[in-house]
Amino acid sequence: RICCDCAQQAAAEEVRAGAPPQPGAPAGQLTRVYANGSSYTGQCRDGARSGRGVQAWPDGALYDGEWEGDRANGEGRFRHADGDVYEGGWCNDKAHGRGVYSHGRGGRYSGEWRDDRQHGHGEETWPDGSSYAGQYREGLRAGAGRFAWAEEAYEGEFLGSELHGRGAYRWEDGRGYEGQWRRGQMHGEGAFRWPDGRGYEG
Repeated sequence: RICCDCAQQAAAEEVRAGAPPQPGAPAGQLTRVYANGSSYTGQCRDGARSGRGVQAWPDGALYDGEWEGDRANGEGRFRHADGDVYEGGWCNDKAHGRGVYSHGRGGRYSGEWRDDRQHGHGEETWPDGSSYAGQYREGLRAGAGRFAWAEEAYEGEFLGSELHGRGAYRWEDGRGYEGQWRRGQMHGEGAFRWPDGRGYEG
């Protein structure tokens, strides 16, 4: 999950005594420090975070973006304490719509989200050079897609992030298989081809 838990934190936090909105702040602006050390600076409406604002946590996590009804709603950027970053759409404190998640170690996902999970079409890359482009369902590869490794590739159907359904696999040495797959293994009818022209169907 990548949720910044803004609303959940707000429900558990109490404003530290002696830390009301900053004196002299413009109407509709709020600066607030919470008992757990997190802080919010930005726009508000009826005492709730609404509009543009920044919330920071003691562990280094930070959300900078749009709020509505005391929750992250709209467009925003959340930096995790470990250096991972999500930038894109939010709905009720969860990644929702289109967004990009960048891992501190080099991986990256760009595409659609629903309720904090990859859902819809997206493209993902890893530090080892492998990549995937296709459909996701509730955080897993599912539906039509293409997964490419350094020298091999599979294009076809996925289920639960595994090769499942009908698809074609090409190996570095020129071998190829097109047919049915089940849970990552060739299973059912298909055709196998070797570089020298030999083939098998069954």
